[in-house]
Amino acid sequence: MCCCAITCVKCFLILFDIVFFCTGVLLLGVGIHVLVGVVNGTYASLIGGVSYIYIAYALLIIAFIIILVALVGCCAGVSENKCLLVTFYFLVVFCICLEVSIVIIAFVGLWYEDDYVKAYILQGSKKEMANYGHPEREGFTAAWDRIQIDEQCCGVEAPSDWYEYGRFDSADTPDSCCRVVSKGCGMALDEIWKESCGDAMVGTVNSGLYLIGVICIACILLQLLLIIFILAMYYILKFGHGKNRCCGTSYYDMD
Repeated sequence: MCCCAITCVKCFLILFDIVFFCTGVLLLGVGIHVLVGVVNGTYASLIGGVSYIYIAYALLIIAFIIILVALVGCCAGVSENKCLLVTFYFLVVFCICLEVSIVIIAFVGLWYEDDYVKAYILQGSKKEMANYGHPEREGFTAAWDRIQIDEQCCGVEAPSDWYEYGRFDSADTPDSCCRVVSKGCGMALDEIWKESCGDAMVGTVNSGLYLIGVICIACILLQLLLIIFILAMYYILKFGHGKNRCCGTSYYDMD
């Protein structure tokens, strides 16, 4: 049992460090999921002006940093090395600063006034419509087909977007715009959906930003607890000279 003060603190430090490590692994999985999603074609890949493949890489880098920091923390806790504890402390503080900046960016994007973010997303998406059907952008084409079928919509703000921004004639749209999808049905304008897909795109971004913000806040709270135990263990190792009684029977040598 964790009877001694040093042993109790050590146990909790290692416990929270394991949870910290697990968050890094979870974040790694999220990054891989985003990366695979962009390649295979998800709603996120439709949004111009936001390179989601770079966001995926950023998530992977942050995940690797957290995993490495957690491994340093495990070594510091097991070895009870003051130098490693100090290193672990500053690395955790660095992670917190990084996550605070991400939270600020995420929630500023959610609550920005005057619909600036929405207008930016819609305009960027229109510019990307010309890539529909391009041989090297199969994932992008599949994503457009998926959102138009799933959300029963057509175009960013109207079906005419395909003529204005895409590579279609004025009386033509992708077949995925049709109420009943069949080859060549996109040329019959009375058979296509009239609703816009813009709200689904904006909703995808808002959901992603909210999820990222919540995950980062949870990680920050976890890391604040981790810092408490880092400082507690460092204090005991540095100032707990002599021998401390454990459970009233045995002793733990602090020297």
